[in-house]
Amino acid sequence: FWVWNVDLGNKRDFLMSSPYWGPKFPEREIEEVLNKDGVMFEKLNGNEIFIRIAKDIAEGKIVGWFQGRSEWGPSDDRSSAT
Repeated sequence: FWVWNVDLGNKRDFLMSSPYWGPKFPEREIEEVLNKDGVMFEKLNGNEIFIRIAKDIAEGKIVGWFQGRSEWGPSDDRSSAT
């Protein structure tokens, strides 16, 4: 992009306003998949999520956090990316 825009002086027609172009999944769908596959999970809200994660990391535990769209993942509809 640097060469295209700066060195060659071409118009910049793409502005990456966010890296989150991957898919986003409804909470209900995520829970269905986790339950179907027997994955243990716990939903936390507010500050309790930060307190729990800090504690778990300090204890050497592995933490998985799924929230919002994924970064640069495949998407069927890039027009809805924000």
